[in-house]
Amino acid sequence: MKYHEPALELVRHINFDPQYKGGVENLDIKDDLRGYVAGYKLFSLIKWFNRETDRETGIECLNREFREELAEINAPFSSPDLSSQELDLVRTISEGPYPVKGRDYRWQFTIMQIFELKDTPKTSAFLRDLEALGLTSERFAFATSDEVLAGRFQRVANTPNRRRQIIGAHVEYLLRPYSERSVEPPTWF
Repeated sequence: MKYHEPALELVRHINFDPQYKGGVENLDIKDDLRGYVAGYKLFSLIKWFNRETDRETGIECLNREFREELAEINAPFSSPDLSSQELDLVRTISEGPYPVKGRDYRWQFTIMQIFELKDTPKTSAFLRDLEALGLTSERFAFATSDEVLAGRFQRVANTPNRRRQIIGAHVEYLLRPYSERSVEPPTWF
């Protein structure tokens, strides 16, 4: 999720330190809300975030992410501009702060919004495009619920080099309001 220019005063006030230190030339990370803040400033950040001002809405963020991800894999189509007519907010998940081992920071706090596509002509067409892409692309695939919960693809049709590829722990939240695994994927022996 990204913040907008009017939020710069707050970002400076709480000494927000972006996770990714790319220059302005890297628009994928410019104004990104992933970053670091001192613990005593966290409540100010959460309070501002929950007001939903001077930042992307969940729907704006999802649309941008769809566009970026499809462009990254050179999909032969682009994402439709989805609105509240096509998306339902299912839940907002707030986790933490909780301790993190082996990182440059000691605590982590995460906010995620989970959306569901409504059954509309626009979303049906988009899902058909994605399904076709999943059958032909080595960089995109659909996962089953069991694969998401296991954290790895068990199989990917017609792409043997993709067997057992990792599925991020955050994807588990699409299925339920909690995750039973850590951020790190399970290891195959």
